[in-house]
Amino acid sequence: MAGSAYLLNGAGDIDTAHSLLSGAIALQPEPYDPEDTTLAEALHTLLIVCFFGGRPGLWFQFDATAAKYPAVPELLSTARSTFADPARTGPADLARLDAAIAELAHESELLRIIRVAITGAYVDRLGGCAEGLHGVVAGGRRGENIAAAIDALFLLGSFWATTPG
Repeated sequence: MAGSAYLLNGAGDIDTAHSLLSGAIALQPEPYDPEDTTLAEALHTLLIVCFFGGRPGLWFQFDATAAKYPAVPELLSTARSTFADPARTGPADLARLDAAIAELAHESELLRIIRVAITGAYVDRLGGCAEGLHGVVAGGRRGENIAAAIDALFLLGSFWATTPG
């Protein structure tokens, strides 16, 4: 995953990042174990690679990979629907996202806060994520989890930049 993240964020090499992640995931025994956190992280990273790649072929591979799960993790499934085609995100996915956003005020897992907010960014749901994101930023100001705080500030800035008034 680290190599793919570097390729995506450093060199911008979407195709190699996608190939590395897809290949590594394909080596896992099927059906995929929903409790395997490393695999879930790899799929979340692959989702980001597909989003930034912006090509349907990348999503086909993601979907084929996710289909090997007995049940795709809920946030991953919801993120997939909002990232690939936000304008066509279905009501059921939006309802799941809204429920996840409602829980953010009580959420302490920084990565989940960031992922829920990112999932909501392209379907105009960042406003509901603000409280959770402010908590992440507060930790960053104390010197905790600086990378997450930067992500949270970016998301908050995106929200305020698009808010009228």
